[in-house]
Amino acid sequence: MFDDLDWVYNLNQERRWQKWCNALLKLCKLRSRVCVNGSLNSDSASTVSDADISENGWEDVSEASAGQKIDQSPSVPTKKLPATATFPPPSQSSNLPQSPLRVAILEIGCGYNVPTCRMISERLVCELSKVGGDVTLVRINPSHPEPDDHVVEDFVISIMEKGLVALKMIQMEYDGLHEDMGI
Repeated sequence: MFDDLDWVYNLNQERRWQKWCNALLKLCKLRSRVCVNGSLNSDSASTVSDADISENGWEDVSEASAGQKIDQSPSVPTKKLPATATFPPPSQSSNLPQSPLRVAILEIGCGYNVPTCRMISERLVCELSKVGGDVTLVRINPSHPEPDDHVVEDFVISIMEKGLVALKMIQMEYDGLHEDMGI
């Protein structure tokens, strides 16, 4: 469709994406576990398994990619990351509830011609909100900024504008807020 015939599936990039999503889901779950009086909320587990991700649309790339054309040689040196993300346990000494993790997903220029990106963004919004995240999808598109799935309507801010123009407008608003606050 976009005349990108040289595209090669990159297993390392897919694994980084999965690790990032897994870490984000774990952090949202961890932040939502603490409730009033410092007691742990038993509604959510402390970890997110790989199954939480793969069953909801992200491809499991552990060993399933055998036989495909895969670019496994990174062109730049990469750091070795731990297999799973770990986070410190919530403070037991504090009786204050911990606020949910606030996540903003910024999607720029993903119209109907790139439905995969739109679906992945909306799916991530659903998953993060399920585990207790305070998530917002900011969708910037000049013709189709609306959500595709009615389930995520309350989590989407639609901006009908071109990407750079919208980013400049957001920056102006942000700068104005800082001036009003004296920062």
